[in-house]
Amino acid sequence: MSFKGQYLTHNSSSSFLYHELLMKREYTLANQRYIVNYESTAYANHGFYGNNISVNFNIVNVMLSDADLRQSFSSV
Repeated sequence: MSFKGQYLTHNSSSSFLYHELLMKREYTLANQRYIVNYESTAYANHGFYGNNISVNFNIVNVMLSDADLRQSFSSV
């Protein structure tokens, strides 16, 4: 499996270290290319008892990249 990707958007706030990425990647599997759009959020809060870090990934949708096969489906 191979992939290539790019960052579409990036929002961040240094006050409580919040990062949001919307990414688009293209995967090749069994000679078929798929485009995967997903978003990632990361939180890092500094508290009295230490640091709290949370990272989440959410697949927005997956679609075939061939022009004649415009099928797409969303993740659950």
